[in-house]
Amino acid sequence: MSAKSWSLASVTASTVTTLIAPEATPVDVAAGMIITNSSSSDATVSAWITDGSDTILAVLIPAGTIAAGEPGKFAAPFTVNPGHKVRVSSTESATSFVASGWVHE
Repeated sequence: MSAKSWSLASVTASTVTTLIAPEATPVDVAAGMIITNSSSSDATVSAWITDGSDTILAVLIPAGTIAAGEPGKFAAPFTVNPGHKVRVSSTESATSFVASGWVHE
């Protein structure tokens, strides 16, 4: 296994974005995911595991609000199977998403 982190310093508002792209081997995100809202407005955020066609397989963070300037939502550890990905969304562009874990080799 090798350690790896994935991050988005910001996103396009109200656009679903890939945080973890498909890997050939399983990905264990042991530390989970942290989402922070740095904007001056509240942000509605969510995160999912999807298949290669973007069909939602699991909800990591259901749609919820992070107040302006609040470090906010945390997802418990999760595993991303080969060919699947983690997709995220926020209504505010000044939202960051960070995950860390291991990629099986």
